[in-house]
Amino acid sequence: MRTSMTWRAHKRLSAFGAGVLLLLLSLVLSACGADPTATPTATPTATPAPDAPAGPTATPTPDAAALFQVEWDALIAAAQAEGQLTIAAGGAPSREYRAVVQQFEDTFGITTVMSTGSGSDTINRVLAERQTGQFLVDVGLISIITSDTRLIPGNVLEPIAQYFIHPDVTDQSLWFGGRHWYGDAGEERVFIYSAGLDDTHPIYYNTNLMSAEEVAAITSIPDMLDDRWKGQYVGLVPDASAGLAGLQSAWIDPDMGPEFVRKYLLEMEVTFTADRRILVDWLAMGAYPLVAFTGGVARDLRALEGFGAPVKEVFIPRDTPGLSAGGSGNPIEMFTQAPHPNAAKLFINWWLSREGQTFIHENVEDLQRQSLRNDIPIGNVAETERRAEGAEYTFQDADPAVQPLKDEALVEIAKIWLEARP
Repeated sequence: MRTSMTWRAHKRLSAFGAGVLLLLLSLVLSACGADPTATPTATPTATPAPDAPAGPTATPTPDAAALFQVEWDALIAAAQAEGQLTIAAGGAPSREYRAVVQQFEDTFGITTVMSTGSGSDTINRVLAERQTGQFLVDVGLISIITSDTRLIPGNVLEPIAQYFIHPDVTDQSLWFGGRHWYGDAGEERVFIYSAGLDDTHPIYYNTNLMSAEEVAAITSIPDMLDDRWKGQYVGLVPDASAGLAGLQSAWIDPDMGPEFVRKYLLEMEVTFTADRRILVDWLAMGAYPLVAFTGGVARDLRALEGFGAPVKEVFIPRDTPGLSAGGSGNPIEMFTQAPHPNAAKLFINWWLSREGQTFIHENVEDLQRQSLRNDIPIGNVAETERRAEGAEYTFQDADPAVQPLKDEALVEIAKIWLEARP
């Protein structure tokens, strides 16, 4: 055994060197003890180092559109679970916007009820209900003046911007002037989404009682109150249910002003009625020849003109063009303690969105107001109500600096009206 081992060792010495072999033998003998024969050791194969453990996989951040869609879908589901929406509307929306409200109902499957009749009657009923603990209304399409004088003082309206979630609505760059517009002093409760063009003042006359030549003599705002027209006007009484909004606007109008209103009420011998239908009948049937402040009956008078009745509209030019949003067809409000808050939130966002406002423009005939959105087709907006691109307009209905003048107007007009009544 020793000879054989020495021979093999010699062979290894020739290959590796004696010093290395002796060291190997010493190590083997000390480690094994039993068999001193050196066992060839396989050259270890280099094993690739395992890949470093991967860190957490980055989760892509959902973009704003995806996040909105999740919120929107959840809102639709919550609104559908409530199943109903109730709208308190003024006279113009109750007549003109029914197809738009029906579109909302058809789109989302939510039963939607909108009031009928005048805004004043509707608000009388709503306030009476609330006094007995019945909170039945979700959303308002109510005039600025009614909101200012009755709803806001009664703590009936919520700040509305907190309900805006649709990017069409929240992106103020998509709106006229790059901003949102409000009709209340606090700029938070009466959101204005449309406005009429106020570069002329319309008056109506009976063509059987006045000639075109006589009307052509009215070339300016002051001409409207020429002494020759004393006793010729019929008008709506200046209260919140009828003609107050028009006279309030005239009071703060730079082309009219307090003296104009005072003369109209005290010196022009106007015959007043609180009933819009009576006013229309009196003009159309020839009881009186002139109407200066239409107070929401312009659509009816215009329709009569189209049917061939002896009624004609003429436009008296203004020195200062502006926008007007006083009527109930322009603002939207959110009621406190709404019974269907999710349906109300969905309606407000859809109504103000590109889709909702486009539907109004394209489905309301002879629309006497233009959306304050900049990104929708002009549709059926009347030629006389279209803003000129790049033009500048005053917008007193949405100017908080004018609010003290509006408040003053209400007080002073009430005093003058008491003085004027027999």
